[in-house]
Order: sequence, then structure tokens, then C-alpha cells
Amino acid sequence: MKKSSKFLPVIGWSMWFSEFLFLERKWAKDESTLKAGLRRLKDYPQPFLMALYVEGTRFTNAKLLAAQEYASSTGLPVPRNVLIPRTKGFVTSVREMRSFAPAIMDMTVAIPKDSTPTMLRLFKGQSSVVRLFHRYVFFFFTM
Repeated sequence: MKKSSKFLPVIGWSMWFSEFLFLERKWAKDESTLKAGLRRLKDYPQPFLMALYVEGTRFTNAKLLAAQEYASSTGLPVPRNVLIPRTKGFVTSVREMRSFAPAIMDMTVAIPKDSTPTMLRLFKGQSSVVRLFHRYVFFFFTM
């Protein structure tokens, strides 16, 4: 999670007590934080779920346009509905967890614009719709 989110009353504090990793989006600082946090999971006494948002940001038309321009300039497939993933954190996570995580699932989270979760919706007791698209499962077998 973004480091500043841990200061949000109730929600941020809950994330902190739930041992979320808070990052600054500066790889020089975040690399050691990420590696240390992932190493703590190795001896975690219960099965765990870790969500890693490799796009690292909210989707906007301006960010989509920038991703499309980047893809065109580097010969990557031009995305229509998603951003270009940032891979440093993902690759580091796989390297750190490969010896103890049995699998990685690749999922896309999609939230309709008319159902975006907000604090106001939460306080009003309104529900939000979240769609998950499951694409791949990578299994690691350690010997």
C-alpha cells in the first residue's frame, strides 16, 4: 500500500495491524521494505493471500494514453483497457517467495464507475461491485 495510507483513521490503522507493506514508490527505499516483509511470510503460521497491484496506480484515460504511447515506442502490444504493469516489485516478490509460496494467481480487478468504493458509500451502507478476472496460475515446486 501507499505509505501515506497507513495514517488514514480506522482503515489505515487496520491495514497496519494486518501487516500490510507500505511503500513510497521509490525503489531505492522500497526494495528493502518489500524483501523484509516478504521474508516474514516464510514462517507465517497460516496460509496467506497477498495482493500485489503491478500497475501501481489508478486507471485514467491520461495514464492509458501514456501506456499506449510507451507500448508503441517499445514494440509492446498496445493495451486498450489496462495499463502497462510495473514489474520490479512483482519479480522481486516471485524471487523472495519462490521457496515457500505454492502458487501465484494472476487476476484483474475491475470496478464499474458507478460503483466505485468510497468512504461516503461505506458510511451510507451502500455496496460496491468488484469484478475479478482470473487468467493464470503459476505453480512453483520446491525440492
